[in-house]
Amino acid sequence: MGLITILLYALAIYMVFRTMMMSKRTKKNRILIDAMHSITQEDVFFEKINAMIETEEGSYKTKAQIIKLWGMAYHERYARFEDTLNEINMETLMLRDRNGNMSIQNDEDSFIYMYLAIPEMLYTTGNLEERNMMREKLRPYEDFMKNQIVYALSEAMDKCFEERDDEGLTFCENLLAGEYGGYIYSKSMIGLYKSMAGAQAMKVYKEKGDTEKYEELVPMVQEFAESGIGKRWVKGLKLDIKPLSEEENEDAADGEEVEPMDEDLDVMEEVNEETADIGEAAEAEEETEGTETEKTDGGDEE
Repeated sequence: MGLITILLYALAIYMVFRTMMMSKRTKKNRILIDAMHSITQEDVFFEKINAMIETEEGSYKTKAQIIKLWGMAYHERYARFEDTLNEINMETLMLRDRNGNMSIQNDEDSFIYMYLAIPEMLYTTGNLEERNMMREKLRPYEDFMKNQIVYALSEAMDKCFEERDDEGLTFCENLLAGEYGGYIYSKSMIGLYKSMAGAQAMKVYKEKGDTEKYEELVPMVQEFAESGIGKRWVKGLKLDIKPLSEEENEDAADGEEVEPMDEDLDVMEEVNEETADIGEAAEAEEETEGTETEKTDGGDEE
């Protein structure tokens, strides 16, 4: 048997194994998404997500625990919020990339929930004690996370809700202007980050009475509000922005309604719909832009 034949056999075995792993991840993602779709049915949601936590291990158990925490914030179930938070092992979502560096790209969606989606809901409902619990939980990872856009945007969000410094406006404006070369992020997430930053900037412009800059961002934020996470994000910022589908329904001359997007369509599902498996995005030559360089946030340091 020649060397080329052996290599072809090895490649075939690798491809079969890789396909099996992809299929397994996709199936688990679908189970998680199915639980998320039931978020408005409180008992059904917790039954599904608890079943996944009990049967999974490693990163998928952690992902399910994070979504459970999101559900607790959504339904304002805070009796076991701290216990659930303490059970989460974030290190299962931090893997070494091909260069030996730690990476979150395979599970960046989960970090969006931990650093942005859940904290924003806590600010909205006034549960600052739980917000501080989350901050303390994530504090050990600050050095590792400081060059990640998700972390920097979370810092800007805190400034926005706590009305500190420039309320995070400098970072948001830099992100919207494409000035984020020193940061690490997944290409599939950058649109979401910009939409979140745009909504935060609108809140500050509204407070400052800067109507021109506010109006410039309305189309972007209207589109963002079509998704579940966008609708909640905009609502939490107290922006009077209607999703495009609602505006079109009001303006429809023929009386035929435009079907809105699923209210519970969130980032974890959006990413999986686009890539089938968020982990696959890291392996499909969709290289992470940005480098492990010094954080450059346009002067928005604390």
